[in-house]
Amino acid sequence: MELYHSGVLKHIGDKLVMKLAETAKFFRLCEILYEKHNMYDKLLNCYLDDSLRKGYIFGFLQRVLISPLYEEADRQLVRDAFIVRFADLLALDRAKTAQLTVSSLWNDVPRLLKVISSDIMGQYLFVKALFDFVLRTPSTATGSEGTAFPMEYHDIFIELMCQVRPDTVYDHIRSNDGFDADRALEVCRKYGLVKPMAYLLEKRGDADQALDILMEEFNRMVCHYLVSQRDEASTEEYEKTLHATTDTARLVMDFCQRVGMKMDQPSREKMWLRVLEFMLSAIKSTDATCGDSRKSDLRILCVDLLKCMTGHVDLLVFLKLILEDPAYRHGKFGELRDLLLGIVDAYSYETILLSSTRNLLYRDIHNQIDRKKKSASKAISVSNDTCKICDMSLRIASYSDDKEKTHLAVFRCGHAFHTVCLKNLQSTPSKSEKEPPRAFRCPECKHP
Repeated sequence: MELYHSGVLKHIGDKLVMKLAETAKFFRLCEILYEKHNMYDKLLNCYLDDSLRKGYIFGFLQRVLISPLYEEADRQLVRDAFIVRFADLLALDRAKTAQLTVSSLWNDVPRLLKVISSDIMGQYLFVKALFDFVLRTPSTATGSEGTAFPMEYHDIFIELMCQVRPDTVYDHIRSNDGFDADRALEVCRKYGLVKPMAYLLEKRGDADQALDILMEEFNRMVCHYLVSQRDEASTEEYEKTLHATTDTARLVMDFCQRVGMKMDQPSREKMWLRVLEFMLSAIKSTDATCGDSRKSDLRILCVDLLKCMTGHVDLLVFLKLILEDPAYRHGKFGELRDLLLGIVDAYSYETILLSSTRNLLYRDIHNQIDRKKKSASKAISVSNDTCKICDMSLRIASYSDDKEKTHLAVFRCGHAFHTVCLKNLQSTPSKSEKEPPRAFRCPECKHP
């Protein structure tokens, strides 16, 4: 470095000095020579190869890619080198790499993803970093307010999420827009994500197909449950499948409650009874495959289903269905009693809630009517002898020659005024347009 700056190596020439510096891995000297001869692509590689100075590369990239002092050709050299060494930049600092991508290589995201095509997790983390950055600064990519994340990239993000973090897809599509719903549905179907599929179908208005998908998943979980329900299955395996079956059943119940509010009564009953019939058939299979210690779990889930149905389906409809079902036609009365008690408890709760609400409503209406009646029948004593607006006596109103002064307006506060004075006061323009009409309140005390 000192020899170069002192001019001792001037007779050799920069090209030979550069070659010698590259061979000896004198990165600091290489940086000076590359900067001098506008070889910015090699300068990027020099920063990355120098373990002591690689952290400075993002400042260099931001300076070249954003500053107007550099030519477009120079920036293009850096962009090409950025794409070639993208994997190294991503490993160095994912967040800063995403920030530079949004600001300077936004249209090159597909090319960048191809560079790391063998690393699915790396692709997901990179696109997630892009999404998070754009979400925090929505005007960065477009220069205007609003969502700047393109639909094409959002669809890529959802597909990567389905492969790497399938448990987060449902929450993502519920809390975000800006993606192609049909494409997202196709991707979710490809990777077998039932919950997001049902949500997208419900959002599209296809509730029947959404219910079919949920029932298929419910059937699959019940089959696994029946296999693990045998006495020889381990307790850990049984509890795992029971938990999964319960979660799927809750998902179906929530869906039916949510969608049923938009249906007519026959369609709503048909939907709920389909779920109930499936549950009863599963209970029948349970009785044939398991021991007494594991029989009651699915029956408890059936009781929860019936509680959810209360208020949506006529009580007599599903009571008749249960009593006629072979699963409850035989056996001990205690098994049927628990189920019936659950139905009766839910029905009693709904009845009490309805009765209490009705009584509170009636009481409130009665109290309001009673107060208005007492207020209307109460005599009002006039407390002033003269009109506070015109200062004329109120007592001469009955025999006054001015017919407009013969009518009085008395407020509940006891203040009285000539009606014509109140009308004139009301017609006077107020200082503020937001002021309420003064004719409905006493001008003296503002009492209604």
